[in-house]
Formats: sequence, C-alpha cells, structure tokens
Amino acid sequence: MAATIAGGVGRSQSPTPSEPARQWPGRSSLDGVAPPAVAVSLVARTVHGMAIVMFVDETTAGDRSDGWGLEIAEERLTVRELIRRRVFQEVAEYNARTPQVFQGLVQPQDAERVLNGYVLRTPRRIDPEVQTELALRAFAGNGFLVLVGDRQVVDPDEEIELVLGTEVTFLKLVALVGG
Repeated sequence: MAATIAGGVGRSQSPTPSEPARQWPGRSSLDGVAPPAVAVSLVARTVHGMAIVMFVDETTAGDRSDGWGLEIAEERLTVRELIRRRVFQEVAEYNARTPQVFQGLVQPQDAERVLNGYVLRTPRRIDPEVQTELALRAFAGNGFLVLVGDRQVVDPDEEIELVLGTEVTFLKLVALVGG
C-alpha cells in the first residue's frame, strides 16, 4: 500500500506494517508543507480492521492544524507507543525529503525553533530513537499534556483503547510572553 498523504508530506516508498501510511486531510502530497507540530489530538475510527488515529496539532495559545491520520492495527496501545509511532513517522518523512524545517512533536538536538518547526544547525538525518527519547522526556517533564476525553493521562504506560470516536489530545504547553 502506498502512503496516502492529503496535507503535507509523504513517503515515496510503501509503509511497513510497523510504520503505516500518514494521511493529511485536505491537502495533496505535492504541497510539501505539514502543519506545525506542537500538540496532538488523536481520533481513532475503524477502517477495514485498522484504526485511523488522527493527529491534530494544538497549542495552549489556541493554534490548531488540520491534522493527519496514521493507521494502527492494534485495538489498544500505550501512550508511550502512540508517541513513538508518531515520532517515527515524522522522522521517516523528514529523512526521506530532508526539508529545511523539521515539523515534529519535539525539538531535535542541535536545532533552532522557527515559526513552523525546527531548523537543524547542521543538515542531517534525524535518528528516530533519539527523537522518541526526547519526546518521552518532554512528556514526562510536562512539555506536553495528554488528555483522553476529559481525563489527563500522566502514565506513558497507560493503555488507550482505540475505538470509534476515541479522542486523545496531546497539548503542547507554550510559555506566556511577559509572565
């Protein structure tokens, strides 16, 4: 199955079972611009035995992207695994295209924050394992919050059931100016 992207970036090769297709609603795979990654809302729905988890980036400042979907075969995943899969997908897409700006959940090492993501000081491939560890540390240090429905999830090993209508929000905390 080829990657279907409808909102930003995509992979030229077929996804593997562990790294499924990323889909961006409302955009073609040719525009090459992904929404800024700051927080994430996940909505799962079943399609042919797979859950489509929708990632929507949000900030406490009220910014919200159109979002993108990631196919998940399992009915239950830990928060840790959801973060890992998102990060691996973002890194795979970045490494395949190597654009100037990395638009991911967390800032890579040796990178500078810019308006729409992060610019690496020295252009290079990003290591998905290192980036996942950065994301998990950010989660543990309240760099972003995870909400399942109206309930905050604080344990990365807590399992989330991916059923029709499940919504999980990863909310990136943005520092207040002047406060």
